[in-house]
Amino acid sequence: MRNFNYYHPTRIQFGWGRINEIGKIVKRNGTRCLLVTVKPFTPMGELFAKVNQLCQEEGVEVIHYDGAIPEPTDECVDNGSEIAQEYKVDVILGVGGGSSIDTAKAIAVGATHEGDIWDYRIGQKRINSKNILPIIAVPTTGGTGAEVTNMAVIKSARDKIKSAIASWNLTPGIALVDPELTLTVPPQITASTGFDAFTHSFETFINKDSSEFIDLYALQALKKVIKYLPIAIKDGTNKEAREALSFAATLGGLCISNIGTTLPHGIAMALGGHASGISHGEGLAIFYPEVNRWTWRHAIEKYAIVGRLFNPALEKSSDETAAKNCCNEIDSFLKKIGLWISLEDKAVSKDKIKAIADDTLKLRNYTLHPKIANFEEISNLIEKSFRRN
Repeated sequence: MRNFNYYHPTRIQFGWGRINEIGKIVKRNGTRCLLVTVKPFTPMGELFAKVNQLCQEEGVEVIHYDGAIPEPTDECVDNGSEIAQEYKVDVILGVGGGSSIDTAKAIAVGATHEGDIWDYRIGQKRINSKNILPIIAVPTTGGTGAEVTNMAVIKSARDKIKSAIASWNLTPGIALVDPELTLTVPPQITASTGFDAFTHSFETFINKDSSEFIDLYALQALKKVIKYLPIAIKDGTNKEAREALSFAATLGGLCISNIGTTLPHGIAMALGGHASGISHGEGLAIFYPEVNRWTWRHAIEKYAIVGRLFNPALEKSSDETAAKNCCNEIDSFLKKIGLWISLEDKAVSKDKIKAIADDTLKLRNYTLHPKIANFEEISNLIEKSFRRN
């Protein structure tokens, strides 16, 4: 076995109906809470009101900041940080998808640090870990795993680039994962967030720094997404499928916190800086077919294992055959879940390819890939993803 490290500071409270415990959980961490969400909409507005009431019943004062947005920007984080400072909150509660939770985590830093949150992105100012406010996360989608990750992805509204702030103390102290909250997620978001969960586990599995320990999490999550994501898309009320996806998402978050994602995430993040209206899962789906075909020969054993998860008949084939076919299996999976899409489908023009490739190289994800790509190779992969056959 290779040497490995594993650490995680989050207390995970998983199960149906656990949302009813949120008031007591928050009370143990503070008495003045900033509730971070998107703008209320049906049915999430009812959930936000319920969380607010449960907290108030425990004597917690709640200040509701509903300024989180999809693909959160430094501006929405800085606005929330100002409110947190104004009301002197002592605990941050993020309720929603990955964007809401990432916004909450970033506010926990911004409320206690000088300057703008963009100043604390990776490679810039160091975060004083002791000053981060306590963070509690309640995910309402089965995908990002943000409830257990040690980073928050944000976008510069001015520079049109995505980056992340990172610290182990940015990891929520408590993740309340209640699959019941995902029952109303529409099919398109179910597909996008579910595929995001797939990529987290897949990329940590093929990561050049992977470990046997994290592989256990990754493979368990992959099995669940492969089996249950198509079911949840077809029938969002299927409790077995929703529970499996919530579990897979949390496992994926544990994976990327310890190992990290690879090239597809770097390209998808760079894309997010130059295009709007594309969810993170959609961005990943755009690039996966071409990246897989460029990669599989450099991680044959790992691709073969995943190929056989999709298609057990590949057990009779050689590793090379199973690995090559893994690319076809993932393509078929994307078609099955409605994510067989291209840059052209999402109205991204070819003139943005160079900028996306440039920004990919500004993120470390590509350095963790089984084969390290250069600018020309990344540009070629992006160009091949422009139109889907």
